[in-house]
Amino acid sequence: MRLERSRGRCLAVRERPLAVVELREAGARLLEAVSEGRTLTPSRAEVGLLYHLSSLGLVEMRPVPESWPKVTLVVPVRDRPTQLAACLASIRRLRYPGDRVEVVVVDDGSLEPLPPVEGARVLRLPAPRGPAAARNAGAREARGEVLVFIDSDCRAEEGWLRELVTELAGPGVAAAGGRVLPARERGWLERYEAVRSPLDLGPRPAPARPRTRVPYLVAANLAVRRADFEAVGGFDERLRHGEDVDLCWRLVARGRSAVYQPLAAVRHDHRGRLRDFALTRARYAASEAALLRRHPENRRWLALSPGAAAALAGMLAVLLGRRRPAALGGLALAVETAIAVRRLSDLGISPRPALGALAAGQAAGLYHLCRQLCRYYGLPALGLALLAGRGRRRGALLGLGAAALLPALLDWRRLRPSLPPPAFAAAGLLDDLAYQAGLWFGCLRERTLVPLLVDLRLIRRR
Repeated sequence: MRLERSRGRCLAVRERPLAVVELREAGARLLEAVSEGRTLTPSRAEVGLLYHLSSLGLVEMRPVPESWPKVTLVVPVRDRPTQLAACLASIRRLRYPGDRVEVVVVDDGSLEPLPPVEGARVLRLPAPRGPAAARNAGAREARGEVLVFIDSDCRAEEGWLRELVTELAGPGVAAAGGRVLPARERGWLERYEAVRSPLDLGPRPAPARPRTRVPYLVAANLAVRRADFEAVGGFDERLRHGEDVDLCWRLVARGRSAVYQPLAAVRHDHRGRLRDFALTRARYAASEAALLRRHPENRRWLALSPGAAAALAGMLAVLLGRRRPAALGGLALAVETAIAVRRLSDLGISPRPALGALAAGQAAGLYHLCRQLCRYYGLPALGLALLAGRGRRRGALLGLGAAALLPALLDWRRLRPSLPPPAFAAAGLLDDLAYQAGLWFGCLRERTLVPLLVDLRLIRRR
């Protein structure tokens, strides 16, 4: 982010992705002081401005805790003694005041009951009740004001707890989650998981809210204020998967905030066997139906500008054997882009970065559209393509293949996995197929089609 002064206006500019915010002179002086590293005592209005700019990704803010609260680490486990021992060993190495930490291990009906664990209390459930029930049982026995959940197949990095608890010092923050990184990368599926795990929410901090880049937090790495946890009734024990998503959404619905901070990292043993990989993806997908039946307002959405929508309609027309709409759609997108470049030029943004940012934004929209198609509707789309007439079948199959292959190649280049492109694309295809199978099963089980619905929004640029 940089500050630019042009024609009597002060602009905060970020080029990737493009964002431009006009500031008053007082706001500009505040940002200049922050960028120079000066110690400040901002007013309430200035704090509000900084948090607003932080939500837009223009600045990064972190709270400073006045003291370290007492925390209770809750570790649910079932039949994982070796992994549990490694998890507890990592907890003993944490850089956090030792007298402010207690550990509660919940044995969720293991075949062989856990023996006593040094430095931790062990609760035993007589029969397996699932992760949500095990975490709730541990929370009921907790003495700390902050509940911190970590899974038994995770190992915490030394600074994990401090980074996680720091986020709870922010105003109105009820929950904070961290990053889940791979513990190893041995087989091809583990290497794929290292860059495309559903537990890894990315390298950038963000507010965790439905229908945003980080829509939830994961219970494998989660801190919640005990008062907020109890106010919403804890985890929903009827959910065998997705209970962490449901908890975050209920906290946000109460007007509380949740924050994702990737500096708070744990290492997770990803599923490296084919059967485990596919079943895990299918179970996560099946939980989407149960979650959206409870929270239908949080269903997926896609946003397109009028020019992008016209270009998309033209591309679909090409697949149906009609070329004239494609030319009109391309013209509409070109006119829209030219107008946007002119308006950004009036704000002092030169045409080259403006055009690059706009093109990147349109490409990102097309990427997400292709991913949604393959992730949620790939099998029905393939069936329709095969049933199409001979003249249209080839174009439809080519279009569907491009929608699957091009995002995979872009992801391979962007994420740099330790896999060759064919293996990465094959793992992505398996991922999508398993997810779709689980999604359709979940829809049938919950008797709802909400996960298959998507809100389309038309962006009107100002």
